[in-house]
Amino acid sequence: MDESSREVANLFQAYGAVDHHVEVDPDSDPAQIAPMLPIYQDRHVPDPHWFRKFAAGKDLETGDPEARIRETLDEFAKTVPPGHISVPSDTYQGFVILRSNFRSRSDADIAAAVEYGKRIRIYPLSAGPAAHAAVDVYDKPFDATIPYDWRFYESLHRVVQVEPWLTRDKVMIELLRTLGIEKGKPFAPDEKTKAVFDAAAKEAHEYIATRYDAMFNAPFYEGTHWAVPVPPETLGGMQAGFSDPNSYGVDGRAIMYHMAYFSAKHLGEGQFYLLAIEDKSGLPLEGERSYKLTIPAKAPVKQYWSATLYDRETHALIRETSHSSRSSNVPELQSNADGSVTIYFGKEAPGGLATNWVPTNGRNFEVLFRLHGPDKSFFDKAWTLPDIEALAE
Repeated sequence: MDESSREVANLFQAYGAVDHHVEVDPDSDPAQIAPMLPIYQDRHVPDPHWFRKFAAGKDLETGDPEARIRETLDEFAKTVPPGHISVPSDTYQGFVILRSNFRSRSDADIAAAVEYGKRIRIYPLSAGPAAHAAVDVYDKPFDATIPYDWRFYESLHRVVQVEPWLTRDKVMIELLRTLGIEKGKPFAPDEKTKAVFDAAAKEAHEYIATRYDAMFNAPFYEGTHWAVPVPPETLGGMQAGFSDPNSYGVDGRAIMYHMAYFSAKHLGEGQFYLLAIEDKSGLPLEGERSYKLTIPAKAPVKQYWSATLYDRETHALIRETSHSSRSSNVPELQSNADGSVTIYFGKEAPGGLATNWVPTNGRNFEVLFRLHGPDKSFFDKAWTLPDIEALAE
C-alpha cells in the first residue's frame, strides 16, 4: 500500500462542536426517549471528521428532571447557567442524537414519542428558544455513504478549513499539505491528481474492508459468526479517550467508522451490538436467498432487542424497502411455542409470516443485532444468540 492509500485509511475520523443549548421539556414522559441523553460530537457524514463523543451523564429516569444540556467550548465552562449540564467540546461542529424508545409500535405510542420530540428545543444559548428550527426529514432521501474517490479529499479539505487542530492530530498538518489540503488555502486538484486520489481511495477502501472482514475471526460467542463491530483496542481507546500514551488505534477507528457513523462512549451500559456478515455455514449473506434467525426466549434485555439489515456494500440501510428491522417491541411479532422468535430475511416474505420478515431487495446484506439495556447475564453468555441459517431453496 502506498502512502496516499495509508493516509486515506487513517483519515476516517474528524472533529465537531457547536455552542448550543439543548433543552428537554421536563413535563413530558422521559420514558419516551432513550434513558441516556447523549451528545455525540460530529462525524459529519460523508465528511471524514475526526470523531469525538460525549455523554451528558444524566439518566432521565432517575436523574434531574430539569434535564437541560448545554454544549460549549472549554472557555465557557465556568459560565454555565444554574440548572444546566456542561458538555465541553474541543471543536466547532456537532450533532445531538435523541433516540425515542417506543413502549410499543402502536399508533398512540409512536404519536406520543413524536410529540415529545417536538418539545425538545436546540438553539444558540445567546439567541434563546425562538431560534429553535425543526425540519421533519421523514421519508426524505439522504445519502450518507462515504465517497471512496477524490471527493473524500474534498470533504476532508472542508473539515480542515473550519475545525481547529487537536494536539493529538497535529502530525497530520504537514502530511495533508503534501496533498494540497491546508488551512486557509483552496483545494484545487487537477485531473491527474484526482485520478491519483481515486486510486488511493479505492485501495484504502479495499484495505479497510479486508480488515473489517478479519474482525469476525474473533466471534463474541465461540463457534458462531457474531462479532462486536469494533476492534478491541479501539473500543478500549474510545472509552478511555485514547489516553494510553503507547496506543492510538487509528486503523481500528477507520474500520469501525467505515460502517457506522457513531459509537456509544460506554458500550454495554445502555446498549450493545453484535454483527453478522455470514450464515451458520460461514457463507456471505446473499440478498437473493432467504434466511432465518431464531432469537431464544427470555433475551437478557431490560428494554428490547432488534435485528436490522444493512447493505453489505455500503453499510447503509438497504434503500427503498418498507422497513429495515424487526424488534421485540413490535406488537404483531409472532412468537414460537417455546417463547422464541424467528425473524426471516429475503426478497419475499414467507407465507403467513410477513410480520416477522425483513426485506433484502435482492441486496447482499449484514445483520446488526442490538440489545437495548443488556443484563449481566448477556455478558456472562448464559444466553446465546444462534447463527443465521440459510433456508432451503
